[in-house]
Amino acid sequence: MSRRSFSPHYANETWNQDQGQARAIPCAGASTLRHSQLFPEPGGGRVYRSQRRIRLSDAAPDGRLRFDAMARYMQDVASDDLADAGAEDEALAWVVRRTAMDVVTPFGTDHSVALSTWASGSGSRWGARRTSIAGDAGGRTEAESLWVLIDRASSRLARLPAVFDDLYAASTQGRKVSAKLELAPDPAPEAKRVRWPLRVADIDMLGHANNAVYWAAVETALAVGADSTDTLAQRLQGILEYRHPVDLTSDLELAIAGGRSGMSVWFIDDGGTAACAVVRRAAS
Repeated sequence: MSRRSFSPHYANETWNQDQGQARAIPCAGASTLRHSQLFPEPGGGRVYRSQRRIRLSDAAPDGRLRFDAMARYMQDVASDDLADAGAEDEALAWVVRRTAMDVVTPFGTDHSVALSTWASGSGSRWGARRTSIAGDAGGRTEAESLWVLIDRASSRLARLPAVFDDLYAASTQGRKVSAKLELAPDPAPEAKRVRWPLRVADIDMLGHANNAVYWAAVETALAVGADSTDTLAQRLQGILEYRHPVDLTSDLELAIAGGRSGMSVWFIDDGGTAACAVVRRAAS
């Protein structure tokens, strides 16, 4: 993978041209995610499988597998899939635009996870990828991410190459997906503000904060938010949308609002919203 710095130009301009405005669903009012709404594993086509040990740094003190750990699993198995297929391209980069996770059964005593990933849809310049995370003691998360394809030289959106259909057409089954954002960017007036300074270790090879770092911030929001206890016994569902990248020059602040049923988190950078997340506590 190239070490070329990643420019935020695509997020500020290209997305406004190609995608249009978000549907402006307030974070706190976003519809509840259900794994049954996610594209199921296809009966045919490419499905890549792998395994991971749950390491000490992947779990919360109560043993719960954290959102940021699952985000790392998801991006790693996606990269492994491309490498295994021989489909890596040094001129292009895949960048996460939106991720939804449904912790169907909480992970508590699990020591390892089985990962399954497959393409679940596409657009002209983006693709959706489903990931199933199954623990060896019954924990289970179903997730889907929207990845956009970026030309490294121009930092603009790139059209999906022919190899995408060659590899994934059978698994997507022709499903077309939209790249429009759903969560409104404006923080709730009552939101609690918490500083979130980025570290050098948070910046990946594209020169911006890795997508898993945002989920680590969501974990902070769960810890400092209202009614944040006993998350191990709860079914958590999270959606995170990335509006523009942040780096070490960013002065980040989290705006956190919510209550017993869930919370919303806005990532505020220089007065604007870089990302927005919603986490719900759902009935099992």
